[in-house]
Amino acid sequence: MVEINAGFEKVISARIVSEEYKAFSPNSCYFPDSKLRKRLKKICKKYGNQLYPGHPLGYEDSQSLFVFPHNVPNNTLPIIWAGPDSESAPGRIWRPLWKRVKVLTQPPQKPDGKPQPRISQKPEITDKKQEMQQNLSITNSPGTTVIQGNGNIINTSLPTTEKKPLRELFDKLAKRYDEELKKSLE
Repeated sequence: MVEINAGFEKVISARIVSEEYKAFSPNSCYFPDSKLRKRLKKICKKYGNQLYPGHPLGYEDSQSLFVFPHNVPNNTLPIIWAGPDSESAPGRIWRPLWKRVKVLTQPPQKPDGKPQPRISQKPEITDKKQEMQQNLSITNSPGTTVIQGNGNIINTSLPTTEKKPLRELFDKLAKRYDEELKKSLE
């Protein structure tokens, strides 16, 4: 079933992510301060509802903060990935930190309305593709990005001086949220 719907031949779970990796859970490793965590959750929910209705904190309320070199999972907070090129709500102007590649939810259909038969062929592997495949793991990919518990955004392809604290993103959102709240109270 996984191969038909997602194109994967096999899925191997390397690690089950615990509750502490949910951005806004009471045991969050990202935001241990409950006052800050609640405030940021409110901000992320507000903008997340506008960007990815029904899943403001990531698909199925995952509250994930993972980014990979080839794509961003929709489990990650929408404020990080949602934009005009993703499956976010149309008409919202938002420049994501990382773009999520839009994936078709339904396979292409023939004119009679039936799905096209799926022919599974092994793609031709060039030296460059083979090199990319070898590097596509969380631990050694030069483009893997993980938002760590200390608030740093880590992308091993960036020089150390270009790594940005996650805190900067949330501070900007909090400032904008405060300004909007102030205007609404006037």
